[in-house]
Amino acid sequence: MNYIQAKDFLCGLGYDVKPSLERINWLLRELDVSLAAKVVHVAGTNGKGSVCSFIHAGLSKQKIKAGVYTSPPVLDYLERFKTGDKTITEGEFTKLFNEIRGCLDNLPAALGAPSCFEFETALALLWFMRQKVEVLVLEAGLGGRWDATNVFPKTISVITNVGVDHANYLGSTLEDIAREKAGIIKHEATCFTCAQDPGLAVIRQAASERNARLLEYGVDFESRLIDSDFTGSHIHLETVEGEHDGLYLRQLGLSQHLNACVAACVLEWMGVSCQAIWGGFSEVTLPCRFEVICEDPHLVLDGAHNLDAIQNLLSDVKHYFSGKPEVIYGCFNDKPYDKIVPLLEATSSKLTLTSVDHRRSVSAERLAEYARNPHVVPNLSDALESPPKKDTLITGSLYLTGQAHNLLRNKR
Repeated sequence: MNYIQAKDFLCGLGYDVKPSLERINWLLRELDVSLAAKVVHVAGTNGKGSVCSFIHAGLSKQKIKAGVYTSPPVLDYLERFKTGDKTITEGEFTKLFNEIRGCLDNLPAALGAPSCFEFETALALLWFMRQKVEVLVLEAGLGGRWDATNVFPKTISVITNVGVDHANYLGSTLEDIAREKAGIIKHEATCFTCAQDPGLAVIRQAASERNARLLEYGVDFESRLIDSDFTGSHIHLETVEGEHDGLYLRQLGLSQHLNACVAACVLEWMGVSCQAIWGGFSEVTLPCRFEVICEDPHLVLDGAHNLDAIQNLLSDVKHYFSGKPEVIYGCFNDKPYDKIVPLLEATSSKLTLTSVDHRRSVSAERLAEYARNPHVVPNLSDALESPPKKDTLITGSLYLTGQAHNLLRNKR
């Protein structure tokens, strides 16, 4: 198969979560995947992508050959597979895809077909092995316990936080969700977390049962924001090893100091120098995480997609914008849009409701049922047809903001 056919095949496998690690472990055995790399495994409701990017940047600055595997794709499908500054090529991806697809003929019928994410994860780990990475940073796709990335017996674990998202798979209570995420904590290993109670109590119990060392935000490390505007932020970190004062972040967002702090702790734990941490962090910018596309007026993209993320985003809006911006919002059908739409309407000068170009999207008309005076534009490209005349925020999904990013880039 060629690259396009390979992607179509993967989509056909589906994205349903199958609570088992048997299929991914079978694939890795069949492919003889064995990584000598140290592994950092990152789970959590929000902030996973930022933490992975900060850790990867610090490792790369230290001249350590580091791989990073993230999800979902934001601007380009292949961006999820990286070593240093190198992204996997279409040719490399297609070659590995065909190699793995050939293995499926031997897959025991009792295991069932792998999901798309299981196949992608096997491909990623095979690529990283052949790239001979020294450290591998893995972002859990969903939850942790049954996630396809949870296949290494010894890792440094990070649980960023615990909030309600994907409740149909992870459970509806914070305790249930924390239990799933705590599934990445390994026996006699180390775990860092910024989680708060009641989820934190569950994580503590899991760490205790596995005789793992748990390092907690607010107890073993902490941070604070010194100042932040559209040019960047200065933060103060108190890590397990010492203090960092006036650390500069290009990446915007009032909560990024939390992500930077836990990432710095992990890097120090691995022996990375302060200079590499500072230098790496100052270069990190993430697409569609309070990303400023243009100024005067400001156009910002942020992929906040659950209630906790939206509430953090609204704090950012009040801090960075001088007044109420116009907001364009669209989301998937498993999100609490009945609660989010009223919050966004109260914070915006004009609320435009649209849809995501994805099978899981909620219609703009359905979203409009929860607003008092919305502007309904079902097609995102129509909503972006004219350049913004006022400060504008586009949010609700990384898929939506990624599509907006690419549409706006093509208009330039």
